[in-house]
Order: sequence, then C-alpha cells, then structure tokens
Amino acid sequence: NVIEGYKDDYIVPNQSVLDELADDYAFTEPGRKLKELREEVRRLVKKDLAGTCQYVEENRKRYAIHFAVDAFNGKIDSIFATIKHDNYGKLKQQIIDAFNLVNHNGQPFRDARITDTFLQVRLEELKWAIAVHEIRQQELQEQREHREQIREEAKAKKEYEAALKKAEREEKLIEEAIKETTKRMEAASSEERAQLESNIISLKQKLEEVESLSQRALSMAQQTKRGHVYVISNIGSFGEKVFKI
Repeated sequence: NVIEGYKDDYIVPNQSVLDELADDYAFTEPGRKLKELREEVRRLVKKDLAGTCQYVEENRKRYAIHFAVDAFNGKIDSIFATIKHDNYGKLKQQIIDAFNLVNHNGQPFRDARITDTFLQVRLEELKWAIAVHEIRQQELQEQREHREQIREEAKAKKEYEAALKKAEREEKLIEEAIKETTKRMEAASSEERAQLESNIISLKQKLEEVESLSQRALSMAQQTKRGHVYVISNIGSFGEKVFKI
C-alpha cells in the first residue's frame, strides 16, 4: 500500500526542522546553501540517482535501490536530529558509517548501495546545517545578553532612584540643622558662637557632599539611558563608592 499509494515519494525526505531553519536563515549564506542542498537531496532521490544496484530486471532494481535509500535516509534523519553547533566531526563520521553499513547490507541484493554522489551531498548538507545552528546559537546568545542588559539597567535605575531619595532626605535634614544652628547663634555666648560656627561649616561641607552624590546619581541615570550601566554600592551617610561596568 505504501509503495503503490505514494509511488516513489515515500523515500523522499519529508519537510523537517532543517527546512524551517533554512527558511528562517535564508538571508545568510549558510541558510541559502542548506536550502539548496535539501532540494538537491530530494532531486537525487526522485531521479533515482541516490542509489544503484546490479539487478537487470527494472522492477527489482528499483525496489532494491529504494530499500537502500530508505534505510540510509532513515539513519541520516536520526543523525540530523542530534545536530548541535559543535558536533560536526562526530556526526560526519556517523554518516560515513551509515553509508558503509547500508552498502554492506545491500551486497546480497545485487550490490544495492548508496551512490558516492548522494553521500557527498548529505555530508555537505550536514556542514551547512551545522553552520546555520552556529548562527542560531550566536543569535540566542545575543538575545540573552540583551535581556541581561535590560535587567541590569532596571536594577541600576532602581538604585539611582533610591540614592536620589536618600540624598534628598539628607539634604533636607542638613538644611534644617543649619537653620536651627544659625538661630541658636543669636542667643549664644561668644564661646558657644564659635562652636556653632564650626558646626555650621561642618554641616555645609556635608551638604556639599550630599549634593555632589545627588548630581552624580542623576548623571549616571542619564548615562544608563545611553547604554552605560553603573552599580552604586556601599552608600553610607554622606559617602558612596561608584563602579562603572
């Protein structure tokens, strides 16, 4: 039923993940090459150029060739299902082994075998399939790095906002302390006045430090929008450490 119903098409490789990859990356040379080779594989099978044998009777010859090609393509499909971006050498050897095994098993059937031409096309197909997988791997890595950058930027933004709020609170506290100290100086003695003036000078220095921190945090937030990521750590009272990544 399979043979009569599907005629010769049953031994032609079906559409698979490789065809989808070839279509997805047709804008690249590996994608175009893979697509061409997939079409060449089907052409060789349909034209009875994938296998050969020594039967004289046409009917026996055709089915012996089909049996060998079907067995070989089945092994190739299993091998291609394990393709990664870094296992070319291993899979190439598996294809060669499958070629030798099928040809060995086909000897009792008037040397039914896979042609060297078909083997070379499938090996070339493997090479470009690996290349497409490599491109896909690089693309996935870039996507992961992009997502990581977005997370880092979101984290940095949260830290900047927290640093700005902290600086604003401390600025307000220091300004209130300066006002209170200035007010106390009006009724202070000369000795107390000298101490209060010293306190005001110290408070103003701290205010400058907090304002500087606020400006730097704001500047780094603006840099983050342009693609630079910063990390602020160890923010204490009127002090911080800033590291650029």
